[in-house]
Amino acid sequence: CRGVLNDYAVKYNFDTRWAVVPGVLHSQPSWGSGTTEYALECLKFAVSNYHGDAPAKGVYGCPIVPATTRLPMIHATDLAIGLTKLATADRANLKEPERGYAIAGFSFSCEELFNEIKENYYADFKYEYQENVHVNRFAHLWVDSLSPTEASRDFGYEASFGFKKTIREIVQAHVDRDFREAPVAGLNVDATA
Repeated sequence: CRGVLNDYAVKYNFDTRWAVVPGVLHSQPSWGSGTTEYALECLKFAVSNYHGDAPAKGVYGCPIVPATTRLPMIHATDLAIGLTKLATADRANLKEPERGYAIAGFSFSCEELFNEIKENYYADFKYEYQENVHVNRFAHLWVDSLSPTEASRDFGYEASFGFKKTIREIVQAHVDRDFREAPVAGLNVDATA
């Protein structure tokens, strides 16, 4: 692909731009079935099975092993902003080959996600590893992080959502939808990160 893009850029003075997009996290009630969707499934499972006064039930089955496997993710809002900034940037400022950029957010592992859930939302949350060979294979093909440097330098994109802020928004959205409650209170979460 890069060769074709370069041919168009050089031979025809065509403005080629493309992006590497990490796993997209959002607070919507449904999603696709890609590799990084395990995080969305896990958060919805935690809220559905551990929120409120009812006894906790169920064990989340994580498809990715080992637990330390890190994957790059991004909040949907940041992705929209990053892609818009790339599309509207002055061509002269785009220095990367074929004008390809990573639209970076943050990275985390299954273990980090489970710890966040247990420490700040549902202390009795339970999980186990149930490897899905297809999901796991793709998880290990991904890089563990994407560089934010080039997009920041060339068109001023920087993610505004971090790991904790994203998780909090998703948990709250599921609580609002499923339980019609007021904001989740008393959580030990820095909503700016």
